Amino acid sequence: MTNPQAPTPRDPEVGAEVDKVTSLIAGARQLIGEGKSVDLSALESRVTGLCETINGMEDDDARRLKDPLAAILAGLDRLEADLRRQHATASQAGEDGMRRRATSAYRTPADRS
Repeated sequence: MTNPQAPTPRDPEVGAEVDKVTSLIAGARQLIGEGKSVDLSALESRVTGLCETINGMEDDDARRLKDPLAAILAGLDRLEADLRRQHATASQAGEDGMRRRATSAYRTPADRS
């Protein structure tokens, strides 16, 4: 029997939540592209809530969300790639800075002039 209270893909709240998750992913990717740090806790919370909502839906209704969820997964994959690049860049910059400091520390006074 279908639960009349269970949300469906046509439910504006489910659609709004899908849109919000998509927007948070896009915003995080934009910030990373600008070289800024991002707090992903809001995104994590929204994704968890969306998953819980979908878990409570009838199977046929949940299946109708296949394409929007595939788009969210693709966006999360791109976000992961962006985060990995940002981390690699930051790690390399940190290593370069340590190398410069170490080189400077071992210079003789004659080298510094």
